[in-house]
Amino acid sequence: MDQITLTIPAKPEYVMVLRLTASSIACRADFCLDDIEDLKVAVAEACILLMNQRYGAESLKILFSLQPGEALKVDIEVDSFDMDNRAESDVNAKNELGFYIIKALMDEIDIRSENDIIRSISMYKRCGG
Repeated sequence: MDQITLTIPAKPEYVMVLRLTASSIACRADFCLDDIEDLKVAVAEACILLMNQRYGAESLKILFSLQPGEALKVDIEVDSFDMDNRAESDVNAKNELGFYIIKALMDEIDIRSENDIIRSISMYKRCGG
């Protein structure tokens, strides 16, 4: 199993980097075009969810675990939070649509949270699934 790890600043302008990386990795794993598009959207939504929380994320760590021709697992976790940067109180309501999108596009999803703060999102997509 091949693994690729990235750490990026938790800023919206870097989401495109992850979309392109996910696309490239999925293409390398022989995913069909529809599955590649699903992965790109799910990765972007997961990053947005992790960035838009009560406390602002400073950086995200992303691990792509690739089984060519079989599956791709993407683990995205908040590497660090800026505890002084508080968002508005209704962020959970805004993130609800993102959860539905991710669940609809991926085969499996696991969300780990602590004290009402999402720490990580793990997503799994089978090739052709």
